[in-house]
Amino acid sequence: MTVDVILPLPIDETYTYAVPADMESDAQLGSRVLVPFGPRRLTGLIVETGPPVDELDVDFTVKPLIDVLD
Repeated sequence: MTVDVILPLPIDETYTYAVPADMESDAQLGSRVLVPFGPRRLTGLIVETGPPVDELDVDFTVKPLIDVLD
């Protein structure tokens, strides 16, 4: 499963992250999550759920969530 996350950045877009299997039941719409963003870790909000990583048609590496906070 993947999720789209909004981050506290001055950019109007979402970022896609993979959800590790042990976090899937906790990763719900509206949940706060800790994610890698470059060299930093940021807290974001899940705004959409998506298909598994292997079903995505993207040309970038989908990084996994670090933690589900809520």
